[in-house]
Amino acid sequence: MSSGRPATRSTRRPRLGSHAAVVGVIPAVRSTVSRTASKVLASGTSAAQRALTATAATAANRRQRARRWRREDASTGGIGRGLGGSTGCFPPLQPQPHGGIVERGPRTSQSARGARGAESVALSAPTCEVRSRLLTLRPVGKPSSSNLAVRLITVAIAGPLLLGLLFFGPVWGWATLVLVAAGLAGHELLGMTHPEDAVARAIGVALVVAMGTAVYLGGEDPLVLLGAVLVIPIVAALVPLWRLGDMRTVALRMLAGMAAPFYIGGLVATVALLRRDLGDAGPAFVFLALTIAWMGDTGGYTFGRLFGKTKLYEAVSPKKTREGFWGSVLFAAGATLAASLTYLPQLPWVHALILGCAGGALGQCGDLAESLLKRATGVKDSGALLPGHGGILDRIDALMVVAPLVYLYARLSGS
Repeated sequence: MSSGRPATRSTRRPRLGSHAAVVGVIPAVRSTVSRTASKVLASGTSAAQRALTATAATAANRRQRARRWRREDASTGGIGRGLGGSTGCFPPLQPQPHGGIVERGPRTSQSARGARGAESVALSAPTCEVRSRLLTLRPVGKPSSSNLAVRLITVAIAGPLLLGLLFFGPVWGWATLVLVAAGLAGHELLGMTHPEDAVARAIGVALVVAMGTAVYLGGEDPLVLLGAVLVIPIVAALVPLWRLGDMRTVALRMLAGMAAPFYIGGLVATVALLRRDLGDAGPAFVFLALTIAWMGDTGGYTFGRLFGKTKLYEAVSPKKTREGFWGSVLFAAGATLAASLTYLPQLPWVHALILGCAGGALGQCGDLAESLLKRATGVKDSGALLPGHGGILDRIDALMVVAPLVYLYARLSGS
């Protein structure tokens, strides 16, 4: 029997409208995906271009800084070559608490880096703190005038006092003056290497004077000299352990403290030995050493100003020339020859010429050695104690190597 309801089919009709809608959406999705991919690619390309631009700007900044440092080096005699120059500076890194290394600053997003542009490049350019701390030219004390009139006034005042004490004063008075000069020169040298540690400088000056005293007294008691040679370097090496300071400069300070007593105290003491050990001829030989050193400086300056064209050692002393070097040798030889013909007749003229040439050349080497110390520590003048002349070390750098030469000649020749 039928229930009275019409029979129906159980199969559903296909939803043609929904299928058409899906088919219509596909092109729109494809277009959206294409546009999104294009934007992503464009963004990536732009980011890559910005990165390349930043890298190129950083390289250009480094090249510009290198050119500036080379110009500074040329004007200051090569300061900084190998000690933080254009190839020796690296970006400072910060240590993590657990020993790792991180970049100088926090990381920033690509958009933030792109927004800062050139400012970001400038801020992220490598710096070298050691260069700025050690290699910046700085005068020790108040800069002295180089005016010729000031120089002449200084010589006119100090010269007669110096010669009066040399020829008419007691031996101990001359020795005291020499040791005081050694202490002042040591203070100037240690002021270059220990600019921020007055205690270490004071200890170093005491060691310089102690070494000079030991050399002066060593002829009477060799044990005094031996004890100084053994003890002073040990004390000088222990000072940086107590006064550690900046770890980056501790090696320089340690070596300077160990070398200064020998370089200054030991060499300067020979000026006092010349006065004491050569009897009546002592003052004359001291005056000979003074004239070799100072006439050599005068000859070098004169020939350098008049004929100087070829640099002698530009990286160390940009103003010195080869012509000035030969002028120094010529003037020093003339000074010794004049001494042989006047106040030192016991000095044969042939010996005088040889001694003068050797002394003039060594004097220039002593001057260059002191210039190297000043260039390496970024100091223009060792001091300002002598108006127009700089410091004591600036005036006795040649004498420190000439006096031992004259002393050895006088003792070996029996003069």
